[in-house]
Amino acid sequence: MTGLKVEQVPIDSLVPDPENARTHSERNLTAIVNSLQQFGQRKPIVVTHDNVVIAGNGTLVAAMTLGWDHMSVLRTPKEWSSDQIRAFAIADNRTQDLSSFDTDVLLKQLEELDTADFDLGSLGFDGDYMTELGDLDSNKELERLAGRIDDESYTAKITVPHYEIIGERPGLDELYDDTRAKELQTEIENADLPDDLKQFLSTAAMRHVVFNYRKIAEYYPHAPKDIQKLMEESALVIVDLQDAIRLGFVKFSESIEDLIAEEENG
Repeated sequence: MTGLKVEQVPIDSLVPDPENARTHSERNLTAIVNSLQQFGQRKPIVVTHDNVVIAGNGTLVAAMTLGWDHMSVLRTPKEWSSDQIRAFAIADNRTQDLSSFDTDVLLKQLEELDTADFDLGSLGFDGDYMTELGDLDSNKELERLAGRIDDESYTAKITVPHYEIIGERPGLDELYDDTRAKELQTEIENADLPDDLKQFLSTAAMRHVVFNYRKIAEYYPHAPKDIQKLMEESALVIVDLQDAIRLGFVKFSESIEDLIAEEENG
C-alpha cells in the first residue's frame, strides 16, 4: 500500500479505455451521475501512466456529463505489463459482480434513509429494482418501500449542462492537441510495414489526441446548428443523456445481463 498518490488531473487529459469490457446501462450511468452530484468524487479512478482509464470509465463519462474540469486519479505502477493492467481492469469489474446484498440489513438502512428524506432513487434503488429484489427475497417490506420511490424523480435528477456564450469563441487549435498522434503517425509511415498494418496503426494513433472539453464547451454555443449537431453526435458535448446513449457514448448491457442470467439459471 506504500507509494499510493492521489492526483488531480484535467479531465480532458484522460483517455477512456478503448478495450473496456464493462458496459454501462442508463440506470447505472444515472446512478453514477446522481452520486457525483450529491457526494462529489469520493474515490479516485485508476489510470495508466499515459492517462488511459482502466477502472472508473463510467465515472469519467458521468463527470463529463456534469461538465467537470478535473478528477482524482491513482496510477498503476510503471513496471506493470499490459497484461497486468488488463487483468486488473477485469478483476476490478468482476469482484463487484461477485458481491451481493444482505437484504435484511439493506432494508433497514434504506428505511432509515427514506425516513431521513433521502431520495433512494438517486442512490440507484429505483422502484423497479426494489420490487425485483422484494420478489426474489419474498420480502414484502422491500416491495412496500419500492412503492414509495418516485421513478420520475430518479431519472429527472440528472443535470445536463446548458451551454451558453460566456466569452470569445476559442480557436480550433485550442480545442485539441494532436502532437503525439502526429508523431506516432510519422513513425508508422516511415516504418517498413504492410500498408494495411500501417493503416491500422495510424488509426490507433488517433487515441493519443487530447481534447480540451472545457474549451469545446465554450466553442459549442458559438457554432452554427449543423456544427453543433455534429459535435453532439461525436460526443464532444452532451446535451441530452438519451441521445448520448443512443449514439453509443454509453452502451446498454441488458442483453449481456440476460445471457449471464440464462447461463446461471440453465
